[in-house]
Amino acid sequence: MIKSFKRVLSIVLLALLLVWLFLFALANDAVIPLDLVLWVLPERHVSWWLMGAFGSGLLIGWMLAVIAGWVHAARKRHQGNPSKQ
Repeated sequence: MIKSFKRVLSIVLLALLLVWLFLFALANDAVIPLDLVLWVLPERHVSWWLMGAFGSGLLIGWMLAVIAGWVHAARKRHQGNPSKQ
């Protein structure tokens, strides 16, 4: 019961996010270049730069969470089996 509720809630939230992204892209149609310190990226819509930054942050955050989970599991395994010295 709870699994199906989580799945439905996830689908609804994903659908709302996609609708929001579509509306956001329509509202932010100015074209700008992204000027990094040593590198200038080509002109794109503001919405593309912002969605790219958001997506990159999500991906990096997810990867850090996965790595932290691996480290936590390794520490837990190591604490459970102390080496005999």
